[in-house]
Formats: sequence, structure tokens, C-alpha cells
Amino acid sequence: MTSEPSLSLCMILRDETANLRHSLGPVHRLFDEVVVIDTGSKDGTQDLARSYGAKVIEIPWSDDFATARNASIAVASGDWLFWLDGDNRIMPEDVETIRGHIDARRESILWCIEVVVPSGEQLIQKRVFPNRPEVYFEGRVHEQLVHPAHYRLVMTPVKIIHWGYADKVKAKQKGERNLRLLKDMVKRQAPDLYLCYQTGKTLFNLRRFGEALPWLGRAAAARNQADQNQGLYFHAHILQAQTLERLGRIQEAEDCLKKLIKTNPEYGPSHFYLGRHLYARSDYKEAAKRLQAFLRQGANDPVSGLNSSHLTFMAALLLGRCHEKMKNPESAMAAYRMAAKVDPANPEPSLALARISLARNRPDQALRHVRRCLELSPGNRRGTELLEDIAGHGQA
Repeated sequence: MTSEPSLSLCMILRDETANLRHSLGPVHRLFDEVVVIDTGSKDGTQDLARSYGAKVIEIPWSDDFATARNASIAVASGDWLFWLDGDNRIMPEDVETIRGHIDARRESILWCIEVVVPSGEQLIQKRVFPNRPEVYFEGRVHEQLVHPAHYRLVMTPVKIIHWGYADKVKAKQKGERNLRLLKDMVKRQAPDLYLCYQTGKTLFNLRRFGEALPWLGRAAAARNQADQNQGLYFHAHILQAQTLERLGRIQEAEDCLKKLIKTNPEYGPSHFYLGRHLYARSDYKEAAKRLQAFLRQGANDPVSGLNSSHLTFMAALLLGRCHEKMKNPESAMAAYRMAAKVDPANPEPSLALARISLARNRPDQALRHVRRCLELSPGNRRGTELLEDIAGHGQA
């Protein structure tokens, strides 16, 4: 009788006692093996990991994430490997979902969805892979999984919660560390699309916009490599436009987005960001066209980490405002209802619906909407003022 394939959990850690109870603690019994590579903990991480049954190996930190990940692979004995960081969490039921996707042939790569909190950004990552010598990591930072081209790629619904960037001080420290490692990689190899993108994005997140722009420009110009990393190639243009905007070069930012739309009209986020630009300069008609195009197409970008739900909410909200400016109340209300459906906890759509209803002399309808706004946001100043206006119509 053939036994089920075994599954090892591989982690690289340093000083993670505060996180390990939330990451490893709830799931350590669900794996056939837990391997921890510790790169110099001083806070008891190793003992805590061992208390969860982990095999702990100490190695010196060499400023190379791929080296550490590959060290965990070398120690692991499972047929399949799943990697998790100390500031990551997977639900126990999702471990079973992973087991349901692995197979005896061991020629598949399983993608999972990383959800970054609190931003809500989501991106897909290769998290589960067979334990074979031809599968390994490369790259000092933002390391990538290397595997034979014929391997089957399987998208799973498994979500990994990543909270390591929630603390702004620690996020900046990680950004500075990543930038140092990226610059070291640039010295060692010719910067390709991926490396230029990651360097530019890191500088953008560190708000060093003047330094970010040349890197993002190089990534956006690497059209010959776009097929290999299409999502990052497209997103490089978005970041380039956002960087130009922050540098006060508004027209160049719009031109960048228009160029991307002309060459790749199916990429939804370009329509959203151009629509936002056009709205900001009061070109409501053209802004509405772009926002509608985005809402038809969606974000369609699982690689660069865009928060598609937030973009959809903002597109619907801005579309409603465009229609208000253009004196199209029915269309505005339809857009606001869409926004409310996407984010039921946000009071802005209810406030807008109440405002339009009152302007159309429908105080009873306005009252329902403003009460919803105040339910979601007690003491909301604009909602309270609107409630007073409705009272003037004898409806409160």
C-alpha cells in the first residue's frame, strides 16, 4: 500500500519568539516535519521552536535569503516542502488544502496567496514544491524559486497572512536592509527587469522618489523581458507614474499611464490610476471612462500585490463623484451602491447616497442612508450636519 506523500515545513528565523506562537504554534503538529534554520537568535527562538518539535539548525547569517532557504531544503526529508516565515500565518484547515493538492509524481509547484496586513495587498507566491535537487532558491533578497520549466503550476486558494510590515519602524528597517542587499546584487549581476523593479519599488516604499525613478524607468523599458514577468513589467509603469506624480511631474505621469494603456489596454490598474489623475484635474468625463474601464476589467494583477478590493471600491466611489459633477444623479447613485457593496464598512457611499437623495427632495430616502453612515461612523461630522439638514425637511 502506497503511503501518502510527506510534507515538511521549512522556516528561517532570527529573534522571532513574539511571532512564533502565532505562526508555528497553531500548525506544527499538522506537518510531518518542521525544519528551522536559525541565523543568530538571542531571544530564545531556538528553544521555543524545539518545544514545537522543530529540528533546529544554526547557521551564520550571510546576507543571503536564498542561502538560508536552501539550507532548510538540504535538511528537510519530506517529499514536499512548504516555506513559512516567522511573521506569517496559515490556517490549520489550509494545511489540509495543501495536502489535497500534492501528488506522488512530485512535478508541481503550488501557488498560495500572501495577504499583507494591514494594507490588504495580495500577491501570489510559490510556497509548496517537491523536495528535489533541481528545485531551489536564488537571490540574496526577494529570492525566487527555480524549478524545471515543465513542472505544472497549480493555483490554490490557500492564504498566508503576513504582518511583518505592520510596524512602520520595522518596515523601514527591513526596507533599508533589502535595499542594501539589492544594491549588492546589482554589483554582482547585470540588473534585469526583476532586479530593477524590486530596487525601484523598495526605494519608492522608502519614499526616496528621486532615486526610485531611474530604476522604475529601466524596468518599464525592459519590454524584451516582459513575457517572463508580465505583472511586474506592467506594475513598473504604475509605480513610475506614481513616482512622477510625487515628484510633481503630473503630465509625465499621465503620459506614462496612457502609453501603457495604448500598448496593453487589457491591464486594468492603468485605467484606474489614469482615471484618478483625470479626476484630480477635473476632467470628469474622461475620468469616468477610465474608471468604468477598470471596473469592467478588474485589477487582474496577482503578482505585484495590488489590493484589488480597495482599488475597486475607490474606482466606484470616484466614478460616483464624476457623475455627480456631471449632473448624472442616477448614474452616481448606481456607482455609490457598487462602492457600498464592495466595502460595506465604509461610510462614504452612504453619505454620498444621502446627499444625492436630499438634493432630489427625497428626505425619507436620505434619512435611511445617513443613519447607515452614522451607524458605521458614529459622530461623523458630515453625517451629523446632513442629519440636521434632513431635520429641516421634517424627517428626522
